Formats: sequence, C-alpha cells, structure tokens
Amino acid sequence: MNSTRAMLQPKDTLKTVRLSHSINDEERTYVTLRKTLIKKWLKGQGFDCELEDVPNIALLGSGGGERAAVGMLGSLFQLEQDNLQASSYICTLAVSLEDAHITNPTPSTAP
Repeated sequence: MNSTRAMLQPKDTLKTVRLSHSINDEERTYVTLRKTLIKKWLKGQGFDCELEDVPNIALLGSGGGERAAVGMLGSLFQLEQDNLQASSYICTLAVSLEDAHITNPTPSTAP
C-alpha cells in the first residue's frame, strides 16, 4: 500500500497522470469556444439558449475494420450535408479514429 501512495505523490503527477476533479485550462477554453459556436448554430436553427445551457454533444463511432470506417465517414458526411455540425467531441475506436481525424482535423471548425 505504501508503494501505491508513493506513486501518487503530487511531485510525480506532472510527469505521469494529471489528478484532478475538473478539466484542465486548455480543455476549458476548448469547451467554451465550442459551446459558443454551437450556441450560434442552435440560434440559427431556432433554439435560443444561454451558454451554460448548451449541451455537450458527442459523436461515437464503432470499432475497427472497413465497415466501421465507411460507416463513420458516411455519418460525418451526412451530418455535414444536413448542417448538423454541433458535436463537441468525437470518440471512435481503431480505424474509425483515423476517419474522424481526417474529416475534422481541428477543434476550431465552426458548426
């Protein structure tokens, strides 16, 4: 037990894992920027809300393989065609991850 406690000393956390009950400053900045863009998009769709009421929307993709990659690309393409670009996060597994990165290379892409 002492070895576990020694592994989690604050001086070591900067090198290994960030221990916290909240997101870091960069993530907080990203979330605020993305929510601002989504709020603008929602207003254009007829939904007016305060920034703190903007939902966190995530797009989830399935695991690896050609079928998963094609499915993810198809979903991203159709969301863009329908002007439904309001997700804050994209989470995928294996091959689908590459597709998400290719089609959404930067977090600052406006909805």
